Amino acid sequence: MEHLRTATPAPAVEGHPDHLATFLHDPVGCMAGLHARYGDAAYFRKGAGRAVFVFAPEYNRQVLNTPEVFYIVSRFPGPRNSAQRRFGKGLFSMNGDEHQQHRRMLMPPFKKGHLDSYHEPLVRLVNDRLATWKAGAVIDLIREMKEITLKMTTSLLFGVELDDNAHGIEALFDEWLDTNHVVSFAAQLPVETPPGCYEQLLDVATRLEVALNQLVASRRGWETGKDVLAILLQARAAGAIGDLEVLGQVITTFNAAYHTTTYALTWALFLLAQHPDYLRRVVEAELSPLGGGPPTPAGLAEMPLLERATRESLRLLPPVVFLPRITASATTLAGVDVPVGSMVLVSPYVTQHRGDIFPEPNRYDPDRWQTGVSPYAYLPFGGGHRLCIGAPFAQNVLKIALAIILQRFRLEVVPGSVIDRHGTLTLGAKDGVPVRLHEPDGNFTASPVAGTIREMVDLPT
Repeated sequence: MEHLRTATPAPAVEGHPDHLATFLHDPVGCMAGLHARYGDAAYFRKGAGRAVFVFAPEYNRQVLNTPEVFYIVSRFPGPRNSAQRRFGKGLFSMNGDEHQQHRRMLMPPFKKGHLDSYHEPLVRLVNDRLATWKAGAVIDLIREMKEITLKMTTSLLFGVELDDNAHGIEALFDEWLDTNHVVSFAAQLPVETPPGCYEQLLDVATRLEVALNQLVASRRGWETGKDVLAILLQARAAGAIGDLEVLGQVITTFNAAYHTTTYALTWALFLLAQHPDYLRRVVEAELSPLGGGPPTPAGLAEMPLLERATRESLRLLPPVVFLPRITASATTLAGVDVPVGSMVLVSPYVTQHRGDIFPEPNRYDPDRWQTGVSPYAYLPFGGGHRLCIGAPFAQNVLKIALAIILQRFRLEVVPGSVIDRHGTLTLGAKDGVPVRLHEPDGNFTASPVAGTIREMVDLPT
C-alpha cells in the first residue's frame, strides 16, 4: 500500500496560556485551535517545566517510539493510600519492564486464535440488544451502544453477569474519567483547577473502587478461566501480582474495552446514516448477501467497504483524542528543550484532520483508504511500543455489530438534532445521538443536524 509523505514539520511556537483556557472542558476544540494558530507544535510554560502539544506525524513518531524518554503518566493525583492513587497500577500507567511484563500477561485473550472464540458470543449479545428495538422508536445511539459494550466487557472479558453493579460502575467511571482529566491537566498546564473538583475526584474514586472490588469478588470459576479477569486472579493467586495490580488492570480494561468501543460504534453508525450513498453501497455489496445472518469470522476479512467505513469513522471522530506523556529525562522535541517531568500531548484527532495528509479532512470519504498513510498520521489505537493490545478485538466488534445492526434496521438521525461534542480523553456527545429506527427498507437519507459536530465533519445542511 502506498504511503503518503508529509513535509518536514515546523518547530514549536510558544503559546499564550489564554489559548489553553478551554482544554479542561473541550480538549478537541482547544487543540484544533492550537493547531490553527501555532501550526505543527506549540509549547507552554508551567513553572520550570513545559507542556508541549504536537500535531505532526514526525513528532508523533518521536514521542510514541521513544518510550524510555516519553513515559506514560504513571500516577493519578491524590493523597497517598487513597483510592485515586491506587488506580495507577494499570497497563495505561506502567512503563519499562513492568509494562512489558503485564502486557505479555494480558495478551492471550486478544490473540487471533482467541478472537475467533468471541465471535458467536458477540453475535448473541448484539442480537439480544436488538430484540429490544422496535421500528418507529427513537433511541439514543450512545445509550444503546453502551449497553452492548458493557455486556461485552463484563461477560467476555471479566466473566461476570451484567447487573446493577456493572451499570453503577459505568456511571461512576464516566464521572471519574471527566473529573480526573480536569484535575490532572490543571496540575500540568497553566490553567486553574475549578473549585471543589479535587474533592469530587477523591470522592468518586472511593466509590468507584468499592464497586470495582465488588465486581472482582463476584467472579466465579476464575481458576480455569481464560478471560482478562481470570488471568489477573490466577496471577494474584500465584503471587505474581497483588490486589492493586488487579484493580488497576480492571479499570484499564474497562476504559479500553467499554468506553472507547461505545463511541467507536456510535460514530461509525452515525456517519454511515448521514452518508446514504456510501451506506447503500455497503448494504447492497456486502450485507445483503448475508441474507440477514451475521458475517462469519473469515467473512469479516472480505468486507472492504465496511472496513473502509470503520477506518474513516475512526479517523474523523476517534474515540481517544489525545495521548499524554511525561518526560522521564530532559530531551528536545519540536526544537524545544523539554525538562524532565514535562507534559507532552500527541493528538490523534488533530493529526487525522490535517489537510496535507487527508485532503478535505472533514469530508467523510471511506474510499480514501485505498491509499495508506504513515502509522503516525493515523493512530486511533495509539502507536509505537504502546499500540493498544485490544485493537484487533475492537475492530472485530465494530464490524460484527455494524453488519448485524445495518441489516436489521435503517437508522435515521432525528432531523434538527443538536449534537455537541462532549468528552475529555474520549469523544462523546453531550446530549446523546437521537436516532429513529425503521425497517430495512433501503430508503437511506441524511438528516440536517446542528451543534459542534459540524466543526468536525462536513454534513448535509
